Amino acid sequence: MPVKRHSTAVAVNAYAFGTGDDFVRHFAFNTEQGHPVLLIETCLPVGAYPASLKLENLTVFHGYEGTMNSPEGEVTGVFSIVECRVTDDALIGSFLRLSSHFLNGLPELPEPRAVAIEVRKLVQIFQALRQPPAKSIQGLWAELFVLSNSPDLPKWAAAWHDDPMERCDFAMQRLRVEVKSSGNRMRQHYFSHEQLHPPSGIQLWIASVFVERSTAGSDCFELLRRIQSRLAGGVGFEVESKVIRILGADYAKARAFTFDDELAKDSLCFIPIEAIPRIPDELPEGISELRYTVLIPPSASLQSHYPGN
Repeated sequence: MPVKRHSTAVAVNAYAFGTGDDFVRHFAFNTEQGHPVLLIETCLPVGAYPASLKLENLTVFHGYEGTMNSPEGEVTGVFSIVECRVTDDALIGSFLRLSSHFLNGLPELPEPRAVAIEVRKLVQIFQALRQPPAKSIQGLWAELFVLSNSPDLPKWAAAWHDDPMERCDFAMQRLRVEVKSSGNRMRQHYFSHEQLHPPSGIQLWIASVFVERSTAGSDCFELLRRIQSRLAGGVGFEVESKVIRILGADYAKARAFTFDDELAKDSLCFIPIEAIPRIPDELPEGISELRYTVLIPPSASLQSHYPGN
């Protein structure tokens, strides 16, 4: 028999969490510290309860028996409890949205181990907040700007990557797009040698955009909201997960970086790789991991419309 853990009251002033009939037994409330907490009512487990977790940003506990006070009245049962130990409004919003997404497929009274599997997906995303950022805030903003203005948003969202080991930011069949931003209104960008020499049969384009700080501009999270408003749930949540993983330890300060949308819109252009000055593919023996700055000449073939459309 599983060990039962007893309590007289799990929470007060809780509210039903999520949307749809499947969420009538999932609840949320805030602690005195302002931390959001989810309570997911479960059935009794087959075997032992999953192990609890206590991390820097998340605490997870399974098998909490007790009575919860909600606007609909008292709810007595067994709960899994997930506390997000942050006070940043943007991160709290991400926690609630992503939790809703991951729990959406669970039945009304799930088995605790099924809850643990979905919660672990959330844990893996939030653990990225302890890691160094995968790229600069300016670089992420430029990629989100390109994505938010794309003519086929679901296609471009699915093609967007968050792996720093990949050579290009967007990959669609035989089309690759690498986003480069400039803060000095010059199309002068930094490349690895390999980035400028794609495999045979691959069409590579460089998206070049001017990015300048502006108090009247948008931050990464505003661009993210614009993107999510035009995407179906699953793809939109995946984009949000990528933003968290890319920002890592820079997440908390990203809202302080706002950039000029109008300048970015006026300057965004796409350049075929054939128009980019580059060193020949074959390097002398013994030379590797070459990186260099390229000033794209005004005579280069620039186009305002997105490639592949």
